Amino acid sequence: MVQYTFTMLPPVGDGIVSPLPGEYILNENTNADVAASNTEFWTFNHWLCWKADGTTFESVENPSYLYMNGNRKIQAYFDKVPIDPKTVSVTITGDMILEKLNEGNKEFDFTCEGGTVHVMAIDWSYVLGSSGVIVP
Repeated sequence: MVQYTFTMLPPVGDGIVSPLPGEYILNENTNADVAASNTEFWTFNHWLCWKADGTTFESVENPSYLYMNGNRKIQAYFDKVPIDPKTVSVTITGDMILEKLNEGNKEFDFTCEGGTVHVMAIDWSYVLGSSGVIVP
C-alpha cells in the first residue's frame, strides 16, 4: 500500500485549522479533509498548497480537501478584519473606579454603584478628564 505525507502548516494570521498543524500519513488516492475557522477580528482568505514537485496552487474553498496522489503541504491564510471606529459615551452618576487591566489592548473595568462595565479598545488612546469623562 502506497502512503504519502500530508502536512498542515501553522496558519498565517490568527485562525484555527483542522486538522491541527502537524504531519499525517495517508493512503494513496484518499482525501485529506481541511477546514479553517475564523477567530475574533480575523477572517479566512485562502489556502496555499505545495505539491511534491514544488509547484503550488491556491484555493478559497473552505472546507476543502486535497487528493493524496503525492506528498502535500497546506497552509491557511487569514486576514485581519478592519475595525470600524466607534465613539462611545458613558454617563456615570456618583463615584466611579477606573481599573486599567491590560496596557496592550487597553482593557478597563468601570465600576460604579450600578455594576461593572468591561471595555476593550484597540488602537485607542484616552485621557481621563476631571469630570470623569474619557476623552479619546
